[in-house]
Amino acid sequence: MVKENVNSKNKSIFKAVIFLLCFSSGCTSTVSPSPATSINSTPHCISGVDSLDSNPQNLYHVMLVCVNANNYQQAVLLYAKAGTLTWYYSLKEDSESNRIRHKTLLSETLSSLNKSQKEKLTQALGDNLNILTKRELLCSRIVLPQKSTATNTESFRQDYWDKAKKGYLHCQNIVRG
Repeated sequence: MVKENVNSKNKSIFKAVIFLLCFSSGCTSTVSPSPATSINSTPHCISGVDSLDSNPQNLYHVMLVCVNANNYQQAVLLYAKAGTLTWYYSLKEDSESNRIRHKTLLSETLSSLNKSQKEKLTQALGDNLNILTKRELLCSRIVLPQKSTATNTESFRQDYWDKAKKGYLHCQNIVRG
């Protein structure tokens, strides 16, 4: 009986330590992306990627490249597109795995930034999302993806896309081009 209490206490302490380590380090994944989710070209901060890719993991990766290149405006656009996509997938297929993916992809991405980069990205996001006219301009640039990826061959639904933009970015006016 005493031995069981000690083991139980040790397990609880071990779990608490693991939780604190994961929480403080960002708990990043050690799994390498599969070929289906990897970026096909040499990673560089490019404009126009916002309408070409429907894989949030790719978009977050290019967002990091943009942050490292000090191109925070493009990073904001990629942040908005990737987050809207994960929100869209959560709406389209209401599953626990999609909700977890929405929460963890950004967290894992941000954990690789240093403090200064996080502050600059946060500032750029605030500048673009907290001012209504800038947010609406950003919303107008977040368009329904034009192609599917190897992991997503279904067509995109405009109604879910509009809901995702409203839910994630708080877009007021949905204008379709």
